[in-house]
Amino acid sequence: MSGTHLAVAEIQSMLDAGFSEVVQNHAQLTELDSISGDGDHGIAMLRAGESVRALLREPAKNIASVLVAVSGLLLSSDGGASSALLGSFFLGMADACAGKNELDWAEMSSAFHAGLQKLRCYTEAKAGDKTMLDALEPAVAVLVSSHTCNLTIEAVMALAARAARNGALQTKEMPARFGRAQHLGNRTIGWQDPGATTIALLFRGFEKGL
Repeated sequence: MSGTHLAVAEIQSMLDAGFSEVVQNHAQLTELDSISGDGDHGIAMLRAGESVRALLREPAKNIASVLVAVSGLLLSSDGGASSALLGSFFLGMADACAGKNELDWAEMSSAFHAGLQKLRCYTEAKAGDKTMLDALEPAVAVLVSSHTCNLTIEAVMALAARAARNGALQTKEMPARFGRAQHLGNRTIGWQDPGATTIALLFRGFEKGL
């Protein structure tokens, strides 16, 4: 698909490719989480990702219904804080897409922004704390700022994926200041945050899916 609008099928393809990247790289997530957490992030994301991908094969009424269903699976999974935050993110996106069967790029970027705002309601973490927000905030910022640049959706998503990847890489230089890893502090420097890595993988998949 190329152009300036996304229909239900394109949203499903984008999400499927995003969670496919997470599933394929769950071992990396487990390795990263074993350094600063309890090592179960990769397995949790594997289970959640496989469930979401199965869900996406089913027919959908509209874009919001797809996002609500994805959110529900993540919120009801046993993936801990990361799954809950991702679930809130997709629920925020769903709220912004209510009643829509197609999104132009301005609407799509607004949906991502709404998802980020919803997620922020459930965590006090911020960029710089070595969490998923270090990848998610720059990616969403790119989407919001670039939709007026006369680029295709694919081109803008590629920029967002790069921003997410760079944000995740930068967490290597940060001490953990939030969550379970905060107790290790400076000892987490040199290791990439698993939550931020998950976001980078999702956005890499979103780019491929489009």
